[in-house]
Amino acid sequence: MKRETDVNASRAASDLDHQLESRSQSTRRRADGMVCMVVDDLSHQLESMKRIIYQAAPGIEFIEARNRAEAMAVVKGKDRLDLAVVDLKLTPEGYDTYGIDVIQSLKKEPHRKNVLAILITAFPDPQGQAQAEQAGADGYINKLNDSVAQELQEMVRALLFGAKPKKTKKE
Repeated sequence: MKRETDVNASRAASDLDHQLESRSQSTRRRADGMVCMVVDDLSHQLESMKRIIYQAAPGIEFIEARNRAEAMAVVKGKDRLDLAVVDLKLTPEGYDTYGIDVIQSLKKEPHRKNVLAILITAFPDPQGQAQAEQAGADGYINKLNDSVAQELQEMVRALLFGAKPKKTKKE
């Protein structure tokens, strides 16, 4: 009798897990047709951000750039750009470019003024968030936080789908 009860309980738990997984998959929003530009001078960081963003917005298309000039060149041929995730410090070929410059350049173009932008940095400072907002960024994330992946996913969902982040951190 006890063995039969254990088997039934195990089946019930398995059925519940399956239902929860199915519900989770059916309620996950897809970003089919949306375009995200990721700008980072470090290839491994660029690839990591793309993976994290894709988990939050499956189906999103990516374009990538390593600096401001490349970013502006790759978006020139694109009709659609929904989101830009840009690293603060871009140092290709020995000169400094700042992600704030990329965001400002994008937002200056009349047909791109509504592009959503997230500035991500490993060099946070007290004025960083204010500077990001002044440049037109919709979000600012410190990538040195242990929860950077979760924060980036929540921010992407909030900006693209209107999902409310569980918590917000001020730098």
